[in-house]
Amino acid sequence: MNGGKGALARTLIAVAISISIATQAMAALYATGGGSGPGAGLSALYMVDPLTGAASVVWNFQDVHIYAGGLAYDAATDTLYATGAEDSSTGTSRLFAINRFTGAITSFAGMPSNINITSGGLAISPLTGVMYATGGFSEAAPHQSTALFTIDKSTGVATLVGFAGGNCCAGDFGINLNGLGFRSDGTLYANGLGLGGPSYLDPATSHLYTVELATGAASEIGPSGVILGRSLKYSGLAFADDGTLLSLGSLDAASGALFTVNTTTGAATSLAGSVPYGGGPIHFGVDGGLVFAPAVPAPDSDADGIVDGFDNCTLLANPAQVDSDQDGYGNRCDGDLNNNGFTNGADTTLFRLQLGQPSGPPLYNKADINANSFVNGADTTLFRQLLGSPPGPSGLACAGTVPCP
Repeated sequence: MNGGKGALARTLIAVAISISIATQAMAALYATGGGSGPGAGLSALYMVDPLTGAASVVWNFQDVHIYAGGLAYDAATDTLYATGAEDSSTGTSRLFAINRFTGAITSFAGMPSNINITSGGLAISPLTGVMYATGGFSEAAPHQSTALFTIDKSTGVATLVGFAGGNCCAGDFGINLNGLGFRSDGTLYANGLGLGGPSYLDPATSHLYTVELATGAASEIGPSGVILGRSLKYSGLAFADDGTLLSLGSLDAASGALFTVNTTTGAATSLAGSVPYGGGPIHFGVDGGLVFAPAVPAPDSDADGIVDGFDNCTLLANPAQVDSDQDGYGNRCDGDLNNNGFTNGADTTLFRLQLGQPSGPPLYNKADINANSFVNGADTTLFRQLLGSPPGPSGLACAGTVPCP
């Protein structure tokens, strides 16, 4: 593999993700919470006005518990992800994928009994596309501090990164992290609380933290100043386009509200103002997840589940996105085997030399156009269709070898 081109492709992907996040014109704010209104179920997806906190139900879900879990948006596939459990197995944590336009919700396989992310946070890095979650992890004995995990978006499998703090009972007892939110520069923020000890004398107080992605370690920024009800310590976080940090939380002992949070001090301010006791929008998710997403569907010209801005072949379906030479063009639309910007006779000669040669994941043989682990007649047919054309088009690179501006 060409290391320089691999680095270029990874940079292009990171830039595309950053541009997508940074240009969320007319972005919609979504939250999870308890079911509400006609057909109310156990959980619901809400749309929230980021200026006032007013919320309305988008979809009710009958048999899943996602009202207290995390919520994340994947720009590459225009998909919402949530964490929670099925009603039939409430003790088993799962990842869920939600189509925000149809309400279809897909459950991934249950996680092992030593992983509990049912009420943790969930967020996807705007720089790498990696999904992170918080929750409990135990092997021989439970760990006092919250664990940070990476989550495979295709399988729902969780991998432990590390813990937010210590483990009872010398010094600080640990840190409990819940709602997560990424700033556009890749910094991960979390709502949570200290579990007691010299540094955290009041475990009932919500605090804002930053989280180290390599280790899971949390660094306190400061308290929210909200002490009624559930406060903010279990609530979802989301950054608006202008850098404003928003959080769900308690307005009083019976009502939820949307808050702005100062990222320097951790102090929170309710957007609902002085709403009377019990008068706030109580259902949209004091403990739920919170995330921004584009208000309109992202285009997917070839209907392969990868939106055009992230698709390495925008006009030919290739859901696996195999790109053997890591140049930003997927094998399915890249017959340019010598990388000179065109598919011609020289590439035909190189292709014939690869017929019958082995191919397999994760990189595959570049001549394996359909990435089915064989370079054979099927690839010959597809290669001939690419003759006379430059590679692409791709949402990750421009025609020829010139990166997109």
